[in-house]
Amino acid sequence: MKKLMLLLVITFVVACGAPPPPAPPPPPPEPPKPKMINGILETAYNRFKEGAEHLKTHNYIEANQAFKDVVALQTDYTVAWLNLAFSYEALGRYADAAATYRKLIELKVNDPKVKLAYGRSLLLSGDAKVAINEFEAVLRADPESLEARNNLAAAYLKMGDDATCLRYVKEVLAKQPKNVPAIVNLGLLYLKEKKFELAILMFNKAVKFDEKFAKGFSNLGLTHYQLDQKPQAVVNFEKAVELDPTLDEARLNLGSVYLDYLDYARALEQFQKVLARFPERYEAMVGAADCLYGVGQYKDAVEMYLKTLKIREKNPEVYLRLAKLYEEKMDAEDKEAKQKAVSFYESYIRLFAPPKEHKVHEQLANLKAVIQMEEAEKKNPKPAEGTAPAEGTTPAPAGDAKPAEG
Repeated sequence: MKKLMLLLVITFVVACGAPPPPAPPPPPPEPPKPKMINGILETAYNRFKEGAEHLKTHNYIEANQAFKDVVALQTDYTVAWLNLAFSYEALGRYADAAATYRKLIELKVNDPKVKLAYGRSLLLSGDAKVAINEFEAVLRADPESLEARNNLAAAYLKMGDDATCLRYVKEVLAKQPKNVPAIVNLGLLYLKEKKFELAILMFNKAVKFDEKFAKGFSNLGLTHYQLDQKPQAVVNFEKAVELDPTLDEARLNLGSVYLDYLDYARALEQFQKVLARFPERYEAMVGAADCLYGVGQYKDAVEMYLKTLKIREKNPEVYLRLAKLYEEKMDAEDKEAKQKAVSFYESYIRLFAPPKEHKVHEQLANLKAVIQMEEAEKKNPKPAEGTAPAEGTTPAPAGDAKPAEG
């Protein structure tokens, strides 16, 4: 019986054995496929629509960010790349615009308009030679292209080759006498040669043929300004920024004319609108600082002038303005104002080596004398008027003063 029980136990144990392995976990669910709209990711499509709305309201900063988000989501979305390039141009970021147009060309967008836009962005970013190569490539592909000729005229004018510029302008006007870009290029050539009346004639023609051509009005304003016809210059600059609020060259020139008239508030408005789009646009920074100085906002003026020196160290007027501000206006704000004024006068002398007869030497000497006198007074202060003399001293006589009657 014992043997039988033992056998049963052994059999039972053997029969039970190890537990079966656990079942494998179910495969993870497949991620949901992204929603597409006309072959475009829904998120990219919606962000693109936001960017397009910003373009309608000329909010180029927000538009630019929206289109950057779109191409990050979908790198082959060529229309988004095109709008991104346009927003860079509107912001005056021409090097970035050129890089974006180059991306479009790499994506096999062979539209000649894209290649011309690429060349224009190169030209405006200062790379005229490479721009000419691009324009000539377009002209070789299409020998009848007037746009390529106009761009070549502008590029050769930038390079200082006036004869080649004029040749391309004549080729365009021979086929299209009312071609506005060619007329403008001819006007710019006359302006460069100081043939002001002919330049005005050309720019007036341009805006007659295209009444919404903002740059034509801007060029008219510039020509009148050079002729010292400032009222006419103001009218044309104002018309230019009305037609194109992003035309910074017209805003800067308009602000400069207002400064000439000491209309600091209106000038400041123009410079601040440029700075809202380009916080480090040097000309706008200096103009705004001059306006802040003019309206008595001395602390803000100092801060703006100091910012300009971080961008461009050698501007003699900025050093003299800062020296004057610290010497005469900043005592209440800064206990070391006069010492800072000294440092700016000394920096001006060191950087620009003015001749001995320059007034800055006298200004520096006078300021140092004032500082020495103030330091001497601190060491030997005089008794305040109306206070009793210290013990052991005799009060000074009051001159011709007489005792009061009665």
